[in-house]
Amino acid sequence: MSSLLYKRHSIIYGAALDEFTGKYAPTGQIVWHSRKGKHGTHSFAMSELFSTADEAKAVAQEEAKTWAERRLVNVRP
Repeated sequence: MSSLLYKRHSIIYGAALDEFTGKYAPTGQIVWHSRKGKHGTHSFAMSELFSTADEAKAVAQEEAKTWAERRLVNVRP
């Protein structure tokens, strides 16, 4: 598992091993806090599989960052 702070979102991402295929699925969790003190979470596990954990983690990181970007566009002040 790896983590980063991206535009006020805490992102934890990784790769889950599919024991049947020996390949890796990107996974992630995003946590954020609003200015009003509320917080939210979003978790995902992608169905696309990759040959290496590093590939899956890179995809998971980009998916999480994209999700955070979309959330910020849809948040009203």
